[in-house]
Amino acid sequence: MRLRDTLPILEVNVPIPNEYVDIVETLLLATRGRRVRWRIGSHGISVGIAGSQFAVWAGTDEQTARPFVSFALQDAKGEILDSWNVDMGEREYEPMNELYQTAIRQAKGIPEKLKELQKTLKTLKTGGIIGEEKES
Repeated sequence: MRLRDTLPILEVNVPIPNEYVDIVETLLLATRGRRVRWRIGSHGISVGIAGSQFAVWAGTDEQTARPFVSFALQDAKGEILDSWNVDMGEREYEPMNELYQTAIRQAKGIPEKLKELQKTLKTLKTGGIIGEEKES
């Protein structure tokens, strides 16, 4: 199912601007397929494309205590040219939160670290000590 199928674009006050729907959909699908080189930056995580950057970050609104995910278009120097956000409870929040959570895990190398740890634990399944010794 495509992102736009879950987001009724004709609805009034849709938080994801129309011109970003295809971009977000492409990034989400490519991130799911582990085909995006996300990196940790000053505004959450970002990916450089054609001399620009897209940044995604998440947080909690200080006034409403509602979680949000923000998205920005940045120039090559990282200056924000355009940005918008979606709040928890809005239909667009779930796919945007999936994009952020999946991308940040990839940027931190978590899938690779877990794969390596699983290999190590598999070899220790039949015996041996699990856990590193504490230094004195």
